[in-house]
Amino acid sequence: MRVLQQIRQRNWQIWERNKGETNMGIFEFLFQKHGNNETGANKTEKEQPLDIKEEMNLADTLKEVQEEKFTFMVEQVFTDKEQKTLATGVVRGGKATVNSKVYIITRGRRAAACEIEKIENPKEGILEEAEKDMPVALYLKGVTPQMLHMADIITNEEPNLVDLSKPIYNGRIKGLMRQASLAPSDELMNLIYEEFAMNTRMIGVILLSEEPEADENGMAKFKEGTTMQLPLLTAPNGSKFYPVFTDMQECEKWHEILEPKTMLVNFDEIYSIIKGNPDTNGVVINPFGENMMVDEKLLDHLKERKQNLNQQVVKEHISADTKISVADLAEFPVEMAKAMTQVLEKEPEVKKAWLRLMKKQEEVSYLFVVDMDGTGLEKSLFDKVAQAAQPYLKGVSINMITCREDLGKQAVEGVPAFYQVDSSVN
Repeated sequence: MRVLQQIRQRNWQIWERNKGETNMGIFEFLFQKHGNNETGANKTEKEQPLDIKEEMNLADTLKEVQEEKFTFMVEQVFTDKEQKTLATGVVRGGKATVNSKVYIITRGRRAAACEIEKIENPKEGILEEAEKDMPVALYLKGVTPQMLHMADIITNEEPNLVDLSKPIYNGRIKGLMRQASLAPSDELMNLIYEEFAMNTRMIGVILLSEEPEADENGMAKFKEGTTMQLPLLTAPNGSKFYPVFTDMQECEKWHEILEPKTMLVNFDEIYSIIKGNPDTNGVVINPFGENMMVDEKLLDHLKERKQNLNQQVVKEHISADTKISVADLAEFPVEMAKAMTQVLEKEPEVKKAWLRLMKKQEEVSYLFVVDMDGTGLEKSLFDKVAQAAQPYLKGVSINMITCREDLGKQAVEGVPAFYQVDSSVN
């Protein structure tokens, strides 16, 4: 019996029902602009009706949108009789192709690259490519079952939320939202909310009264008197939402704005935007695709939840006279260390890093020790590392210290580092 027979029959039925249909967003909006006056109050301008379905047909007036990237949420993980690893789920958004490079994105945004070795469908057998909304098993080359988890996202676009010289792509939250539109559940929505509040950065759109000019360094220089406006989308019930996007492909579906001016915003910045604009009722992610509305009440809840979770991350200076004991971890947190490594690799001052178990009085916690050049830089580094570690702490706190202090030196003496810069690389 093929492993694929264990895929839920509902997935096949959904694919059969939706095959060939246009996947339109459920949002029916009016487009409305709000400008800030000198006192910061919002001023409403004339409403301009926006018929999404009509706009979607005006392809000759729009720039060409690239082929949609696929996402695939891992539902189950198996090993076949040849010890090859496969993940079952539903292809969403675009097509998945054999021998294509893909990325596995876990919680905390860690991404691992691999290739699709084989694709199998429960009714059509072995395929060279899988259509959108088709339930399949993806056989992944060079991947072990331990590298895959339920609700991991597989996509053929490299995730990028940092490097502005490359396309911004928030594959994890996009993949989770696509899956939620297919089969919503409380567990899945909680994963989306966690990703939105704790890990993600979005593309926000702004409207400028005057086009900026480039200075001698190529930076935007705004003309005197230039005003910035936040475009809002108005729902049928009159509620107004600020739109944000997981990637430029989603942003380009907003055909009302052919050349949008964009900025990267995280959850806290989005929260400040909504709270700073009294006419705004919340935020909507990817309004013209598989979308999600987050109203102001839910934003407040997520903000409070984030603050409570961050309180679990204790970043404190440990003085030399503090009575503590340090030991090896009985089970090394591999996933957390990998998430930390992604941060450390971007910090040229860092040379080595260790993770150990610390006991202070009756409190047990993780101890992160870092060997780094320069002084005064550790606070910024600790904030970044703590953010990366947060999804893996599970209620355990983490303390951080440098090797410059006696306690740090003693804690790592004779202990191999989990992260070390290769000194042979020039």
